[in-house]
Amino acid sequence: MRGPVRLAVMLLFVGWLCLSGAVLSKIEVGLEQEISMPLDSYLQGYFRDQKSLLDVGPPLYFVVKPGYNYSSYSEQNAICGAPGSDAFSLTAQVEMASIYKQVTTISQPAMSWLDDYITWTKTETCCMMNATTGEFCPPSSEGSKDCVACLANETVHTDRPTGETFHKFLSEFLADIPSPTCPKGGHAAYANAVQVYNNSTVAVGATQFMTYHSSLKNSQNFTEDLVHQSTVHLLISICGVFTIMLLLLDLNLHAAFVVCATIIMILVDLMGVMYFWSISLNAVSLVNLVMATGISVEFCSHVTRAYLVSAQPTKTLRSREAVSAQPTKTLRSREALSKMGSSVSFLPFLALCACLIVLHVTIAFFLHRTPQCVLLPVFWST
Repeated sequence: MRGPVRLAVMLLFVGWLCLSGAVLSKIEVGLEQEISMPLDSYLQGYFRDQKSLLDVGPPLYFVVKPGYNYSSYSEQNAICGAPGSDAFSLTAQVEMASIYKQVTTISQPAMSWLDDYITWTKTETCCMMNATTGEFCPPSSEGSKDCVACLANETVHTDRPTGETFHKFLSEFLADIPSPTCPKGGHAAYANAVQVYNNSTVAVGATQFMTYHSSLKNSQNFTEDLVHQSTVHLLISICGVFTIMLLLLDLNLHAAFVVCATIIMILVDLMGVMYFWSISLNAVSLVNLVMATGISVEFCSHVTRAYLVSAQPTKTLRSREAVSAQPTKTLRSREALSKMGSSVSFLPFLALCACLIVLHVTIAFFLHRTPQCVLLPVFWST
């Protein structure tokens, strides 16, 4: 390779490497659901509606272990969000986290059974008891002269049930079905959120406070760890190549490092092409990147080995001999065919048949991604 040509090739390669490195962080991550389905699939409409209409993601539960004393006023302050509670109570912290949903992925404040229970006990249309017998009055007895507000003659602390009063009406709250007169009934929302050990002498076990994650509308929300996993897999491939090259090149550390550095630059160039061709980083493209590592070794290792064993006096002459000493692709193919026979010659026909089948599918992924995924590793490695 003459001087001007060598300079042009180096500038082109280094220039594209710098450009590719600048856009690495902008590569989209994930495999969108709609391109994995046929274009005429009934799920296409569902995926579009999910992106445009879905407001919340999967549920998120904050669990308080058994043994917590909910009947204590100070202990209630550490959990609930009622007036007088701690500034950093459980529900207050979840509410503050929901303000920064882009960071915490929490979309709304937690549903607090404790706050609703306190409100329920203070509402006369919800919680009433017989003034004579002390028994709970069902909603059907509303208006009865014998029924009074639950907290009228009970132990309370700033309008909150405490002590034995707290446990006295908890079972009724969890069994009360919400109605227009009493929307705070806890059966619908908290029937399974509060663990009650004994219905006669109520003891509260584990409880949960439910909220929701922010909406997970696209694959990027589910595959944030894919970048880390891709880095790990590619590093494992590079380390394997370095070890093998070090052994095959007579423990020449410098040569093994040059081969690995060249392969890394090829991978960066490939990812640059992925960005400009709008190919997202997903499991499929990661497989192609790992495959490109293996294909790159095919070409880089032979040239490096020929360079090391060359007897030419200068680096330029050794490089020229290393390149010229390599057989052409035609000769390599002819030698492979003569040795392997029909098994080798049959492989291109299999690949051709696979590509012909892909041309007839209606799945967007194969229509727009197959040519790039097949051709990119071979092109840049050569």
